[in-house]
Amino acid sequence: MAEQEYFATEEHIEYLLRQCKAAKLKVPAEFDSDLKILQQCYNGIGPDRWSSRFRKLTTELLEMFEPEALIHDWEYTYSTKTFWSFTTANARFLYNGIKYGIFCYGFSKKSVRQIRLSICLSVLCQLFGWGGFKKTKAEK
Repeated sequence: MAEQEYFATEEHIEYLLRQCKAAKLKVPAEFDSDLKILQQCYNGIGPDRWSSRFRKLTTELLEMFEPEALIHDWEYTYSTKTFWSFTTANARFLYNGIKYGIFCYGFSKKSVRQIRLSICLSVLCQLFGWGGFKKTKAEK
């Protein structure tokens, strides 16, 4: 039996978009907020090469990064496949993680934790995500 892919509902994507807008997270100029498009490219938190079960678990553990991950996954899917675009997507993830942490928790210990985790996650993406970035493309 084939493993079922991680799948976010339209309602969940709408919720993440509302969070992105409320926190005024940065998106690329070309960002498309069409629910079907976002649903196709959002795979939760973690690379495609991970099993969907592990990505689902990681997403549950790091759910506070989902709005940033939605934007990040769109960029990984639709950006030109250059190292500059890759680095820009990871830098935007870091920026949005900091901004979202402050939006959610103000200037507090929780936001400092969120910022530290944002740094770790964006560095991990930069160090280990190039192969996945180059392979990720929109499904027709």
